[in-house]
This record gives sequence, structure tokens and C-alpha cells, in this order.
Amino acid sequence: MNQSNRFEAGRFHAGRFSGNIAETDQAPYSVSMSGLTINPTHGPTAEIGVQLVASAHSFPNGAPATIAWQWRNDEGDIPGATEATFVPSALADLDNIYPVAFPSDGYPSWSGAAHTVRYAPPTLGASLDDVNLMADSGDIDIAIDGGFAGDNLNYSLASELSGLQINANTGLVTIATNGDVQSGSVTVSATNSGGTATQDFALAINDEPFIVEINGLQNGTAIVDSTLAAEVVWFIPQGEIDRIRWRSNGKVIPGEWDPSYTVDPTMAGTMLSCTVTSVSNGANTSEAYPVS
Repeated sequence: MNQSNRFEAGRFHAGRFSGNIAETDQAPYSVSMSGLTINPTHGPTAEIGVQLVASAHSFPNGAPATIAWQWRNDEGDIPGATEATFVPSALADLDNIYPVAFPSDGYPSWSGAAHTVRYAPPTLGASLDDVNLMADSGDIDIAIDGGFAGDNLNYSLASELSGLQINANTGLVTIATNGDVQSGSVTVSATNSGGTATQDFALAINDEPFIVEINGLQNGTAIVDSTLAAEVVWFIPQGEIDRIRWRSNGKVIPGEWDPSYTVDPTMAGTMLSCTVTSVSNGANTSEAYPVS
């Protein structure tokens, strides 16, 4: 089907010429499209995979006996799209499409407003885990695609940290750990023609696998007869603890090998600390605190 004199005698309508009314600027009837989705960024959208339905109404001399249809894009007729219904495919992404009505009973052809075909906007998936790595451990790959859901996604990242790259197609983030020890936030985004979804995760590149902290202190002091607890704060995926040793003035306190320790009165006036040895990641000792 061809719309005769579309440009020569038409009028500019919804971003293009349509109709062929020479003697009046009024539309001879109305052509509309249902099935549009409301995209939060772009407004009414012809979403890929969602059926659209064209209709014609408000005929001044009564409804015609028949109406033929042709869907078009910016290039012209869409092959095979000659029904009132039309489902945009991925091949039509970012095309501007519109229906053209061809009524019988002497009515001229007329087109509806054009709308852009887009994918459904991406949504957030699982929350991204924070990443803790050891310095000088080579290039580490982190998959972030599970943090998003959607079709035809393109991935990107933004961060003040150095040594980060992302594969735009797969969402695989490569982190170079052979630079400076650093920590901060990484923002990753997934984008398609329908919009963008964004998540953050914290990244830390550390020069030691863990530290030991002592809980139960009062203003930085270990109080006699109080119970303290050693806490291991991991900077890498948690390893296995081999042994714990509480120390007084740097020397191991005999028999005190549990994570908790009740301060013996004989420790008053000394400096108390705790050493934790892991199976695969070495040992570390807490700061030493005065006993009072």
C-alpha cells in the first residue's frame, strides 16, 4: 500500500508529513495506537515484544465499511505489517513507527502519531557484594551482570579508583591489584535503549589479609575482671583460623587461647594484645592496650 502525495500535499504531523488533505488543515478522522508502555525516561514507548493496536475513529460521515492498515517506520512501509496489530521486534530498536489507515467509502489515508521502539528498561537484580582484595595478587575478575536484569544491556563503570576495566558486553569487571593500596566506591551501570539501572559496590585493595580488633575495652583500656573478645576483620574472603593467643607485654599468656578473655587482676599495669594465626593467610596481632 502506498500513501499518495504524502509529501507534496500532506502536512507535518507528529514529526513527519502525513495525510493528503489539500483544501483543509483539519484531520479527516483520528488514528490512534494503544498498547504503548510508559517508559520512566522516555514517556509513551512502543516496547519490544508488546503488541500495539491501531484504531481509526471520529469519522465525520460515519464509519467506513473496511479499514486496511500499513505500519511504517522512517524508511517507509514495514514489510508484512498490514494488520491493525503489530508487535515490534528487536530489529526495530530505536525505529520510529506509526500506523497508516486506508479506509473505504472515499475517506483518504491518514496516519497516527509516531512512537519510538525501545527495549524495556533494565531493572536491578541481586545486590552487588563489596569486594576486598589483597595487593599484588594479579588481575581479578568480578562478574556484576547478576546485579541487573534486562535485554541488550551495555555495561559501564565509574570510579575514582585506578586499575578498573569493564567488558561492555558481559559486565565482567577486571581489577588490577598490582598498583596502590586503595579503597572506595565503584558505580556500575547497565543501559539499553529503554534506560539505565545503576548499582554501587565498595572496593578495597589491602596490604594485609586481616586485622585483629579487641572488643569490650572501656575508653581504650582493658579493665580487670572484664571480658574481652578478639574479632578478626577480613579484607579478603574469610579464611580459616588456626590459633588465638592472648599476650601480656608481648608474651603469650599460658592457657588463654580462646576468642574471649577475662582480664586477670595480675595483668594490671601491663599491655594486653591478641595474636590470631590463620591457616593460609599468616598471622596478625592487635594493638596493645593498657590494663587497669
